Amino acid sequence: EEHHPRRRDGDAGAGGLQMRAP
Repeated sequence: EEHHPRRRDGDAGAGGLQMRAP
């Protein structure tokens, strides 16, 4: 996942971060 942050973070802050850290 570290080499593919888009999988979880969406875009390292585009929307994935909102899911894990509201």
